Amino acid sequence: MTAAALSVLGKNDKGFWLMVEAGDVDWANHDNNLDNSIGAVNSGDKAFRVITDWVEQHSNWKESLVIVTADHGHYFWLEGPAGLIPR
Repeated sequence: MTAAALSVLGKNDKGFWLMVEAGDVDWANHDNNLDNSIGAVNSGDKAFRVITDWVEQHSNWKESLVIVTADHGHYFWLEGPAGLIPR
């Protein structure tokens, strides 16, 4: 999806901005699902690589800005009834 968005938006001579969100990591963390959480982080990493590769191939870092941020954090329960490790 990120590559497709860059392909379309990159045709604009006036520039553009693009927001890429990885909302599935939030759901995985609420469910205390470590596998899905790691998968979501890897997915976000791949999207970031698509963006940086696009900048290097179609633009430059003097005219491009990439901001990576989080709107909140999570933690996992490791022990107990909701935890990843049984007592």
